[in-house]
Amino acid sequence: MTEQDASAEPLRDVHYVCNLLGGVSRHRIYDLVRRDLLPHVRVGRRIYFDRTQLEAFIADGGRGLEVTGGG
Repeated sequence: MTEQDASAEPLRDVHYVCNLLGGVSRHRIYDLVRRDLLPHVRVGRRIYFDRTQLEAFIADGGRGLEVTGGG
């Protein structure tokens, strides 16, 4: 896949991210978004995710997933 092909991919939804992160709950995904720990894009009220940014997040160790707290 070329860089141009990757940039043409559609944004992903929360269900895709849950599966990509090994079954992390939707609630946890939205919590990470709310705390701005997970790369995301807002389109109106909807939240989408870029696959390339998610892969970079994972490669960096998914630091936001290590944060724990009341939830």
